[in-house]
Amino acid sequence: NGQVTYKFWPSENRYSNEYNLVRHTLATWNLVLAWNLDNSREEFLQGAREAQEWTLSWLVEEGDMSFIEYNNNRKLGSVVVGMMGMIDLARATGSTEWDELLERFGRFTLFMQEDSGRFDPYYVPDDHPYANEKNDIVPGEAALALLMLHEYDGNEKWLAPIPKFYDYYIPWWEERG
Repeated sequence: NGQVTYKFWPSENRYSNEYNLVRHTLATWNLVLAWNLDNSREEFLQGAREAQEWTLSWLVEEGDMSFIEYNNNRKLGSVVVGMMGMIDLARATGSTEWDELLERFGRFTLFMQEDSGRFDPYYVPDDHPYANEKNDIVPGEAALALLMLHEYDGNEKWLAPIPKFYDYYIPWWEERG
């Protein structure tokens, strides 16, 4: 059905009973990257497409933006990693079928950046366990996804948040490092 196995321990012949949708969204991007290494392997693109379709089964549209909601979690990581895979899949296949969705994901990513330059990694209510959590990975993925989106469609608006991103995160990473 396109769902990717999250964790498997071969020595125990055991699958995990937990699931991380952000890691699942990486499957699309990783399979396209693998196809770029060996483009005779059409099954890589097929797998990328199927993984993406499963991801998009959790799509939520809100106003002029879209995001992924899985298990009551709305993670910026699911959107931005999904965008990176979608952009590379579109390039690999020559398809424009996701262009409108990429725009909506881009708007969500812009929405998730605070005035300070910080990216809020979770779009959840204040009483959610992830509310006010910090995340070292997602901000970089968000910036990369916006840069990739600009490279893909040429729209300058995707570059606008990058200076504030650097102003906020360079000192933040230095402090946390």
